[in-house]
Amino acid sequence: MPSARGVRCGSVYDVEETVPTKRWLGGVTVFRANGAEEGSLVKKVLVLAMAVVLVFGLTACAQTTEDAQAAYDEAVENFHAALLDYESLDMDSTEDEVQEAEDALASAWSDVESTAADLENAQVEDLQSAYDDLERAIDDVPDDATVEEALEMVQPQFDAVREAWDAL
Repeated sequence: MPSARGVRCGSVYDVEETVPTKRWLGGVTVFRANGAEEGSLVKKVLVLAMAVVLVFGLTACAQTTEDAQAAYDEAVENFHAALLDYESLDMDSTEDEVQEAEDALASAWSDVESTAADLENAQVEDLQSAYDDLERAIDDVPDDATVEEALEMVQPQFDAVREAWDAL
């Protein structure tokens, strides 16, 4: 005879096996019958939650955030110096000096723009790395873990994703 499921007093049971199994998930009783896998559902819920948090494409970059920040800071300082040089021009300056100052200013600004993009890419790489760690942690959650246990297991990696996100 094929098995059938029913509900009695809030629990799901199998007609052939009238003893439901139950587990506590954060104060909520979850009943299982026929060995239904809820652990894989927990993983799916966690992965879906992370996908919602990271709903944009991530790109990778070989430069570390610290290196990118240092290059950006240097570019900003160079731009400031070029700006001061340009401001120091006066009526006695030659056309060549003006042109050189303008070229230096334009070049310095270009460096600021490119190093800013490199810094953003490095920060996105940090986010990608944090997300990859979170995915591995989610994959490592045992199938029999409760939602509460699963969330506790992945909380450090989730916090790292938040920190990397905030750094963008």
